[in-house]
Amino acid sequence: MAANTFEAWMVANLDWLSGWPREAAISGALVALAFGAAHVARLVWHRVLLPVARRTPTPLDTTLLTAAERPMTRAVTLLILYAAARRLAELPPLSGSLSGRILDGTFYALVVAAVTRLAVAAADGLSRWYLADVASRTASALDEHFVPVIGKLVAVTAYFIAATVVLDHVGVNVTALVTTAGVASLALALAAQETLSNMFAGFTIMLDRSYRVGDRIQLPDGTTGDVQEIGLRATKILSFDNELIIVPNKEMASSRILNQNYPDLRVKVRVRVGVAYHADLDHARRVMLEACLNHPKVLKDPAPAVYFTDFGDSSLNLLAICWVADYRDRFSVLDELNVAVKKRFDQEGIEIPFPQRDVHIRTAPQTGYTLPAAHPPAAAPLPAGGDAMPRQKMTEADIQAALQGIPGWARQGDALVRTFEFGSFREAMAFVGQVAQLAEAANHHPDILVRYRKVTLTLSTHDAGGLTRHDFNLAERVSRLAGV
Repeated sequence: MAANTFEAWMVANLDWLSGWPREAAISGALVALAFGAAHVARLVWHRVLLPVARRTPTPLDTTLLTAAERPMTRAVTLLILYAAARRLAELPPLSGSLSGRILDGTFYALVVAAVTRLAVAAADGLSRWYLADVASRTASALDEHFVPVIGKLVAVTAYFIAATVVLDHVGVNVTALVTTAGVASLALALAAQETLSNMFAGFTIMLDRSYRVGDRIQLPDGTTGDVQEIGLRATKILSFDNELIIVPNKEMASSRILNQNYPDLRVKVRVRVGVAYHADLDHARRVMLEACLNHPKVLKDPAPAVYFTDFGDSSLNLLAICWVADYRDRFSVLDELNVAVKKRFDQEGIEIPFPQRDVHIRTAPQTGYTLPAAHPPAAAPLPAGGDAMPRQKMTEADIQAALQGIPGWARQGDALVRTFEFGSFREAMAFVGQVAQLAEAANHHPDILVRYRKVTLTLSTHDAGGLTRHDFNLAERVSRLAGV
């Protein structure tokens, strides 16, 4: 309006000129007015508006004025310049010609672009104020993700409207253009289905807030890591191996995700251990409970507990359950509890068994199997006629006297029993082989039980109906064979 008022005043005061000189003078004055108005606008901005805005309690007006300063001066300048260009385009030499339309259309497009840039700058300043002053005080990170996206959508929409206004001004059929843009948008949407699916899934994740940046989550395949970024297309997860895993949002939205940060940072720690079948379960549970209670990072509420879970193949399985305040301490606490339980079990004499198999060997006269030579010394040869030694049942007095001559052996009913322990499983099996050879030579069929490094022998002459001298003789030779 200032440009039109100034233009009317110039026309009234330059009536003594006519033709090109008069129009050139008016246009030149308008150009001078454009740059002068821009200078005055900057002075008003810095000397009046910004000082007043800085004294207000909210930084919103300061942010908006700072963001709109340069676009405003450009818009004012181009608006007045457009008035001068339009006046020149309406002169008889240019009126209705291609050059006149180009001149008018060019400055019209510049004015529309300047006004659009002013609107976008104001929206950008508003979003920056919101992120700095409002979003920082909210508990949700949703606005920090959405506000920049909304700002970009506002900018794209504003420039699209500006383009349609300019095209309509120069006589282009905007309706056909909008229809074409709609068809192109549909084709683009069909071609980018996966991308759009991931984008909508990203919006859903941000709205639902099933996990946030910094949360530790576990994927369906067992991968665990910390969420680094939730983007429009994918979620980035940093694994424990310092590898960045990029998962499309579509998969994240449709998968079963375990979030360790919800409902709070507490996490359960499970310590599993097996004890021998002959162990005192109450004592073992008490030792495990004390190890949990003595750890500084184990919470007292909920209180730790120890349970007897099941009967294993070679152990009675116990489970200790306790809680720690932060899931980030889970692995370190589990390691320290395992070490503490092992040390306490060693101190209390509680055995932690390992998987083992019992091997029962019954010798037979027809056997011809021979194991490799063993470390123990070879058995002494039987005296002549050993096979035909009498196998008559001994009296109780003879049995008690004979037991004193074979220390380490025990009587169990009508049998002699003793357990030998060796340094390795190989030595134990070598001993079994030599015992089998010795028993075969003596026409005896002992029962042999192998438990890893332990060998238990049971000697009895079943056809005699009780212990015989033959059993005691074989026991004595087995003892010498074992070197004891």
